[in-house]
Amino acid sequence: MNKKLTSEQIKKFKDELQKINEFDQIQDIANEIVSFGDTEWAKKIYIKALKKAAASEITCFQNAHKFLEIICSNGLSFRGTVEGKDDLIKEFHTYLTDK
Repeated sequence: MNKKLTSEQIKKFKDELQKINEFDQIQDIANEIVSFGDTEWAKKIYIKALKKAAASEITCFQNAHKFLEIICSNGLSFRGTVEGKDDLIKEFHTYLTDK
């Protein structure tokens, strides 16, 4: 169910995001924002969180409701949907094996 975020909820989420620094906490807030239907804002939050993750790791995250994204430490990213996950896996596999 898509709901609309109120200005109070937006302020609350922004305040919470300024106070936390752990990936899991940031991801929880992004997931909550997705539940209100704002996938674009949530996606920006996920990307910021992943950029804070260890740069030496290839990080993969999933929001099972909407999209998948694999972000590499070199800044390259691979995006897809849950329905198209097989294509995303093939694309990422090709990238890894062609190195």
